[in-house]
Amino acid sequence: VGEKGDKLVARATAETSNEKGANQLHKLAAGAMSFFAVASDDNDVGKLLNAIDIDSEGNKVTFTFTMPIADIAQFAKMAH
Repeated sequence: VGEKGDKLVARATAETSNEKGANQLHKLAAGAMSFFAVASDDNDVGKLLNAIDIDSEGNKVTFTFTMPIADIAQFAKMAH
């Protein structure tokens, strides 16, 4: 987790036993995000989901969340 310019960036990597497993995890995660984006009528959920990028290479799948800090602050205000 860190800042890059005016954005917060968080990254997590999952390692599978082989490339096939990584591809399956990538597809499963991307499909779940698409499902939640379509199923939700909340624009804020869409913004959060759009801030997540999924990439895979070899047996690793990387999830990167990037969002302007101002947007995160707005979400925090709405949560209270």
